[in-house]
Amino acid sequence: CSLCHDKRWALPLGPGALKAMRHIAYADMEKLFGFTVGEQSLRELGAATEAYILKITQRHLETLEFYKTVQQP
Repeated sequence: CSLCHDKRWALPLGPGALKAMRHIAYADMEKLFGFTVGEQSLRELGAATEAYILKITQRHLETLEFYKTVQQP
């Protein structure tokens, strides 16, 4: 929407990541995680989700930074 569309933090999304985001936004709770995406789409979805959370909360999340140090490559 016009409130979120800001070229300074907008991220390009491929069709797979966009489809996954739409599924997450509109699916019933029982079907929320009932989808699969490829590695590239998963990276895009993760980056977009992280950017959204950081933009909305306007906070530095120490737990997120810790998770990034211990996650598998």
